[in-house]
Amino acid sequence: MSKTNPAEAALLVKQMILDNTTPNASLTDKTVTGGRLNLYNSTMAMLNYGCAATGCNAPYNVELSNITTHSATIEWAFLGDTAAFNIQYRIIDSPDWTTLNTAATTTVSLSELLACTTYEVAVQTVCDTTSSNWSNTLQFTTDGCCVPPIDLNISPNETTAELSWNAVTAAGAYSIVLTDQNGTATTFTTPVGVNTYNLVNLAACSNYQVQLASFCSNGLSDYSTAINFTTTGCGACIDTDYCNAGGSTNYEWIEQFVLGAIDNTSGEDTDGYGNYLNLSTDLEKGESYEATLTAGFADGAYPEFLRIWIDYNQNGTFDDNSEIAYESGDVEGEISPIFANITIPNNALLGSTRMRVAIKYTGNAGDNDPPQPCDTDNDGETEDYCINIVPAPACTDIPTDIALLVVSDVVAQIAWTGTDNCDSYDVRYRPSSQATWTNINSPTANITLSGLSPNTSYEVEVACNCGSTGSNFSTTFIFMTQPRHSRLGHDGYKPIAQSV
Repeated sequence: MSKTNPAEAALLVKQMILDNTTPNASLTDKTVTGGRLNLYNSTMAMLNYGCAATGCNAPYNVELSNITTHSATIEWAFLGDTAAFNIQYRIIDSPDWTTLNTAATTTVSLSELLACTTYEVAVQTVCDTTSSNWSNTLQFTTDGCCVPPIDLNISPNETTAELSWNAVTAAGAYSIVLTDQNGTATTFTTPVGVNTYNLVNLAACSNYQVQLASFCSNGLSDYSTAINFTTTGCGACIDTDYCNAGGSTNYEWIEQFVLGAIDNTSGEDTDGYGNYLNLSTDLEKGESYEATLTAGFADGAYPEFLRIWIDYNQNGTFDDNSEIAYESGDVEGEISPIFANITIPNNALLGSTRMRVAIKYTGNAGDNDPPQPCDTDNDGETEDYCINIVPAPACTDIPTDIALLVVSDVVAQIAWTGTDNCDSYDVRYRPSSQATWTNINSPTANITLSGLSPNTSYEVEVACNCGSTGSNFSTTFIFMTQPRHSRLGHDGYKPIAQSV
């Protein structure tokens, strides 16, 4: 048979293996057979197959399908040229079998079955002068039982979640129990004949648990196993799908990573990937931070390449090179920890976003072969974290004591008092009679204004730049330029003791 019909032979061997397992209660509903493989039993069954004196082979690969409230379909395979079969079935533990005979088909529909009842069925080959042994007996339960719904599908949004499930034949309506992360349970009832429900008024970025039961004519079924879900609104870090990453940690891995409030000693992660989205830290726009990564090695240090990506635009990818927050280049393994300086750009979007950290073995130092954000087969490891990008604190260092040092008909020198927090100063000025400001920047606490109009009143205001933010402008300072041709002194300025 294995030569003339290898496909059928393979199915026969498969059936012999599945039919001769040893039952194991702990494997019920976990494996196809509810037991463990028994190669001795399977081998003996193969040796005995077809060796009976009758030479009439039993059907194999018997399967059930299309099980409804009152019917089920049974089909099988067989060897030989026979054209007839006997099918026997009965309710479990019933003393009497119902027997059917069929010719020229290997599929039979069993009808007029009782709802929610467990049956057993077997098939026999009818040969010219004799019949085969019966096939192994299969059990099945017809539909119509009052059972909890299965295959629950949950589509959560920020404050709602859409539920859908397979309808239960015996159910008229369904009971839904929703439990929030504080343990508070709320029960809902669906309309009759509906197997969908929309949960509303949920909290954003919160964990929930849901269970379902069926309302039947004879009462309420058990509740289903609880299924957990989380509403969206947690920010791009958690709500957005990112590419998979991983690798092999046979020789190296990320032993510890530290950045701000994150201090994670993780060791080796399964499949070279660590999901640490539960760990987060606040990072300010425009500020610089030092991260440290300590590599772990199995049997001696190796050259590694470290990269850190931050999804600044929160689009779910790290493809833009501007999102490489740090890269070490080739680093000898003995150099550990690696200190990484990270600066958050001022155009980064506010809120929670994904940070990905990866090390990769580079072969020999100098190969300069960096890890990629979606690598899955490198020697090394990748870890994901959340970071919360926040605005830089408001700059409150408003300049004071604005003074006019010298003035001529077309030039004025202004000075003021700033603070150490001021990286530079924004200065704006205009003729008092006009609405439009002229804006310039000064790195120091004084500036020379040129191109002024003679005998004209001017207004000046100064603001402090504190990194990525700026203060409010100072109170307005007013001065008067000199009349035309009133320049004194070699430098063209006329000292003045008091501003106008």
